[in-house]
Amino acid sequence: MKKTLIGIILVFAVGFGAFLLYQVTKEEPTKEEPSWKTYVNEELKFSIQYHSDMLLPRSPCDSFILASSEEEKNRIKNIRDVGIEIGYEIQGLELGFCIIKPGGRTLTLVDIKEYQPSGVHTNITFAGRDAIQVKQDNFVEIFVPHPSGEMMRIWYRYGSSFYEEIAVKMLSTFNFLG
Repeated sequence: MKKTLIGIILVFAVGFGAFLLYQVTKEEPTKEEPSWKTYVNEELKFSIQYHSDMLLPRSPCDSFILASSEEEKNRIKNIRDVGIEIGYEIQGLELGFCIIKPGGRTLTLVDIKEYQPSGVHTNITFAGRDAIQVKQDNFVEIFVPHPSGEMMRIWYRYGSSFYEEIAVKMLSTFNFLG
């Protein structure tokens, strides 16, 4: 009886050891990272790298969209096809760029500080230039002087910290052309 018990324990120990060795040596399947591509906007004179799964802007002041699901991506494509762009909520990431000139007037960073009262204002450096970042909940705006002398507004809204990280990664690749 004692020999049988020792045999059972020994077989169990060897089996358990083999299982642990297998767990340590087996290869983890690698999750395929999305490829990144470069977008060049000749009209607004900038380039940026973007996540390859994004819906691209249709016009110079339109936005990039990264949907959180294939269903949402199709819904947003349908909304864009109809031409209605307001009133939809994004669960993933939306990121856009435009030149702002209210009333034909060129804005300065001082103007932005005075006329953007909501959100947390932070002085930052963006694309090698002094800029202002305004953050409120999951919406971020960056105001940076464009090489033309006008003010560029870059904004993004995100559904989770995962998508915020993608936006930050994209914006770290932003460059003015020329």
